[in-house]
Amino acid sequence: MNNKIIALAVAAAVMTPLASQADVDIYGKARMGVAVSDNGAKDGSATSVDSTASRIGFKGKHWLKDDLTLIWQIENTVDFDNQNGGDVWGGARNTFLGLQGDMGTVLAGRHDTPYKKASGGPADPFVDTWGDYNGMVGRNIVYTEIKPTDDNNNGIIDAAEITAATKATDEEELKTAIKRGTIKHDDRLSNLIAYKSPKINGFQAFIGYSPDEKRDAADTDSLSLSGTYQNGPLYLAAAHQTLNEQGIGGDDADATKLVGGYTFGATTAHLVWETLDQGGKNNDRDNVYLSLKHKAGDTTFKLAYGNVGELDSVKDSGAMFLVVGFAQAITKDAEWYALYGTVNNDKNGLYGFEKLPAGKVGGDVDVFSVGVNYKFSYNIAKSSRSAPKHSD
Repeated sequence: MNNKIIALAVAAAVMTPLASQADVDIYGKARMGVAVSDNGAKDGSATSVDSTASRIGFKGKHWLKDDLTLIWQIENTVDFDNQNGGDVWGGARNTFLGLQGDMGTVLAGRHDTPYKKASGGPADPFVDTWGDYNGMVGRNIVYTEIKPTDDNNNGIIDAAEITAATKATDEEELKTAIKRGTIKHDDRLSNLIAYKSPKINGFQAFIGYSPDEKRDAADTDSLSLSGTYQNGPLYLAAAHQTLNEQGIGGDDADATKLVGGYTFGATTAHLVWETLDQGGKNNDRDNVYLSLKHKAGDTTFKLAYGNVGELDSVKDSGAMFLVVGFAQAITKDAEWYALYGTVNNDKNGLYGFEKLPAGKVGGDVDVFSVGVNYKFSYNIAKSSRSAPKHSD
C-alpha cells in the first residue's frame, strides 16, 4: 500500500510543473455505512460496516492545440472497511487515456460501457448503496445445471425438480449446485476502445468495443452502444450490448434497454425496460424498473420499484424489487442517508441485491442501511491557457 501511495504522490508532483499546459485534479468519494440484512437463508441475517464504492482518482487535460485536448484519468476503489486490516486498495475503476476534440472523444482503457452509462447514473437513485439497482438491472440469473425430470410440464422446470437437483441445505451448497448468470451487463470493461460523439441538438452517440486478447479458439469480444437525448427536463436513451460467446454453452449474451426520464419541478421520474438473453434455450427475461426522486429543501426522498420477469424455462422464477429511502445534505459535499430494500422472489426466484445475493430458492432478501457520503475535488495544477469547449 505504501508503494502505491508514494507512486500517486510522485505522479501528482510531476504533474504540478506542467501548470502552464495542463489541468490536473485529485478527487474522490468517502462512503461508509452500517447495514442490517437478511438473505433469506437459515441464519442468513448479519450486521455489517461497509465502504460502498469509496474511491480516489486523478484526472487531467493537456491542450495539444486549439481544437484538440489529451484527457486522462486514474481512479481506484478504496476499501475503508478492509476485513483483514491490510491493503485498502481495491480494483481499478474508470481509468483511461483519450483525445477530445470538436468531432467527439476517443478513449482507451477501463471504462463503464455505453450500456451501463445509458441508465446507471440518471435512473438509479440508490447508486453505490445497498439499494443499487444492479441487483436486477443488467443481470439474468439462469439455471444451467437443472434438467426437467418429466414431461408433465412440457420441459419446464418446477420447484420439486429444483429441490431434487440441488439438495441444497445452506447458502454455500446452493451456490455450488446452481450456476447463476453472473454476467453483468451494467458494468465496466477492461481493454475498452470507445468513441463518444459531440452533443448535437441534445443527441449523443456512444460506442465501445473490447477485443478478446487471448490466443485461442474462442472469440469473447464485447460490443456496447447507446444513443441518448437530453432536452431540458426530458431524457431518453436506447442501448444494446453483446458479449460474444460469453453466455450459456458459448452462446452470445445480449441485452437491450430503453430509458425514459422527466423532471416535474422538484420531482424526477425514470423508467427502464430491458430484455436479457443469456444464450442457450429459453434463458431470456424482461425487466422493468421505475424510480422517483423528490427534493424538499435539503432532503431528497427516493423510491425504486422493479419487476424481474420469469424465464420461459423455469416457472415462477421472477422477483419484485423495492427500495425506499432519503438523503439529506449536511454540507455541499456531504450527506447522510437511510434506506430500506426488499426483494420478494417468486417460488423459484434467486434474486437479491448487488451486495446481498439470495441465500435460498424463493427466499426474500431484506436490508436496512444508514450511511454518510463525502465527496471532494481539488485542482493541483492549473493551465494558463483557456480550455477549448467540447461537449462531454
